[in-house]
Amino acid sequence: PEPTPEPDGDRHGDPVATVRGPVERTLALFLAARRREAVDLHPAIDQIGHEISGLVAAGGKRLRPAFAYWGHRATGAAHDDGVVVAGAALELLHTFALLHDDVMDGSETRRGLPAAHVAFSATHRASGWRGESRRFGEGAAALAGDLPHVYPDVLLGDVPPDVAGVGLHVLPES
Repeated sequence: PEPTPEPDGDRHGDPVATVRGPVERTLALFLAARRREAVDLHPAIDQIGHEISGLVAAGGKRLRPAFAYWGHRATGAAHDDGVVVAGAALELLHTFALLHDDVMDGSETRRGLPAAHVAFSATHRASGWRGESRRFGEGAAALAGDLPHVYPDVLLGDVPPDVAGVGLHVLPES
């Protein structure tokens, strides 16, 4: 990802808002690149990237990245783009959990949009494919959820080893 501007506290004193922009830019650039790679494999795969990107872009408070960033700064350390990237990795892990959670509890919506399993089911139904649309949607959403589980490893590959090392202690082993 491209370097991010240093969060320096906004004029209203909102420490979350100062981290949100750089994290969202990092996520948008990263996910756009992953979608391009997927479409190069086969255009039909784009719905997976669309669901992941859509869920990430639909909002969220971005508390995890803010805690990580300001915890880093509270140690007396200077701004580090790698910590912003690590915060984005935390959001990807959260996305993994949300996609799987919606399948497990049968949520119809997430952040005001159809849950991924609902969207995949609708695509199956509209395409006239064989099999049960509900099961297809649940399976596709579970598999789509696996991508943001491994994406943090890809994203953290672009940060200095000492920052990635901290992330490896926080992230579950795959």
